[in-house]
Amino acid sequence: MKMKFSEYHRILAEFEGLPYREMVHPWNQGDIAAIKEDFRTAVKKFRIEFDVDEEISKSALGNRIEHEFRLGVNKTLTSYELCECDGNGYPDDFLRRRADVARSKYPCEIKAKTVFCRRDGNRQVFLSASGKLRHYFPEESPICHLFGTVFYSKPPHGRQDPIPIIGFLLEFLQPWTIVDVRLESSASQRLLFKGAHERLLVVPEWVQADPIFDMRVFESFSKTSAPDTSLAISRNSLQPVLPTRME
Repeated sequence: MKMKFSEYHRILAEFEGLPYREMVHPWNQGDIAAIKEDFRTAVKKFRIEFDVDEEISKSALGNRIEHEFRLGVNKTLTSYELCECDGNGYPDDFLRRRADVARSKYPCEIKAKTVFCRRDGNRQVFLSASGKLRHYFPEESPICHLFGTVFYSKPPHGRQDPIPIIGFLLEFLQPWTIVDVRLESSASQRLLFKGAHERLLVVPEWVQADPIFDMRVFESFSKTSAPDTSLAISRNSLQPVLPTRME
């Protein structure tokens, strides 16, 4: 079943027997612009590679990628900081503004992928209970949600090359963003690609400059009818954000 993200929270509160409160607030365009600019600059300049055991499970690899991305991007972000949110459940992380850590923070869920495919309908579960969210975001706090996808490159089979992070997609979820609901809310690349919300995709310059990386992993993201040379992706234009290739 598909429904608006805000409607899911209303139904979830009824299911949990908890008082209803507004759990999904619309994004302020100024906040979107500031976060986009900080991540655009940070991701273009960072270089994150790390070694893993070839026997690592998919779940453990996802957690490791999230951890390495958090550590790496915080070294290049200037106005914001990505922090781990302790405890089980949603959110795993939150983004906070360094100049106002007490008030300006946003729940952020991060998943790992090797390729962007706008037709990918595999569900990415990010919320099934509201307890942790209510605990970390008191009733007087407006809650604006972020959903991030870290793209990484797997080494050829049998090789122990470091795993590099090759891109980052950030979704600014809105009350009207459509989610897939069973016993929890989830999304997929296909569903989010169709969503009427802001997004930003950034690929580090060093990745684009290295021919070993195949930029066709993002090809599906760029297949739109209207060209757009800006780094932002508006609600009415889904053109990808790819920094100028380094010579």
